[in-house]
Formats: sequence, C-alpha cells, structure tokens
Amino acid sequence: MRRTLSILALGGICALAPAMHSRSAPVPAPPPPPYQIGLASWYGPGFQGQITTSGTPFNMMALTAAHRQLPLGTRVVVTNLCNGRSVVVLVNDRGPVPKSRIIDLSYEAAHVLQFNEAGLAPVSIRILPPGAKVDQQALVEPPLQPDAPHPSDYAYLRPPASLGE
Repeated sequence: MRRTLSILALGGICALAPAMHSRSAPVPAPPPPPYQIGLASWYGPGFQGQITTSGTPFNMMALTAAHRQLPLGTRVVVTNLCNGRSVVVLVNDRGPVPKSRIIDLSYEAAHVLQFNEAGLAPVSIRILPPGAKVDQQALVEPPLQPDAPHPSDYAYLRPPASLGE
C-alpha cells in the first residue's frame, strides 16, 4: 500500500513536469521593492549657488537630491506615486530637514515629477546600480497599466494638516 502511494505521488509530479518545462515566453522578473516610500519636497531659489555637502554648488535646474543616509554620488529613481512619473537624480546633499520627508529634490526634478506647485508628493525611491543605463525620457511618461494602483491608494502618505510644514 505504501509503495502504491509513493508511485502515485511520483506520477503526480511527473504529470506536472510538462507544464514546468513549457517553452512559453519567460515571465519578466518583478522590479525590486523600493528602497523607501514616503514624502518628497523640493528646494530651489533660496539655495541656488550654495555649496552642497558634496562640495559642488547647488543648481536648482539640475536633477539632484538631498537624502539623509544614501552615500553622496548615489543615483536613484524617484517615482511620483500620484501620477507615475519618474526621474533619475544624483544624491549630492544631505537633508531634508523635516523628519516627515524622505528626500528633497531640486526644483527641476520636482518639475519633471509635476509636484513643484504642490510642494510635496508621495514618492518611491529605487537605488540604481553603479553604471546602470537609464532612458530618462522613458521614465518620465510611464506606460498605462490597467492593474496599476490608483493614486488614492497612497493617501496614507499625505501629511496630516496639523504638521503645517
């Protein structure tokens, strides 16, 4: 009896084997999880020309960012979770000062992400490996995805009105 069950179990595994070895197109790997998700802000005219932590003058029209922990010189993809737009920025400064925010972007980066007028936006941050090639234009306008989360799914990231920052 026990031998019969073992043979039946093996038969079940063998029945699955053709499905496991099908020649269909490979499924692309999902993107890695974000390094961080939270609020982004931007800084600009009041800091133009001031020396950043990296030693370079701040240029509000460059695609740069300030982050508390990431090593200076790290490139990250920042995605606005309200509209899906993304931009690659270089971390060249420390900040942001308010603890409720995870990254401070240059005015230009906020403009690309379309939150320069609002001042704050929920974002995700993904670290780019050194030397990674990225098509900046392809990042800006994401393709429509029918099963993508709706911006209201990220309402929990909006700061409470009582913060007043």
